[in-house]
Amino acid sequence: MLPEGVKAEELQARYHNGVLEVTVPLPGAQMPKKVPVQIEGEERQSIAT
Repeated sequence: MLPEGVKAEELQARYHNGVLEVTVPLPGAQMPKKVPVQIEGEERQSIAT
């Protein structure tokens, strides 16, 4: 069973000198997602990264 998002049609396997090498292409990198967080009862501050 393969993890979700793996491109199974591009999977490659190679057996050479007793070693099985499996290459599994992963999906493209996902963009970071901003999640708003509500803070109650405290003074709000901004943090620069």
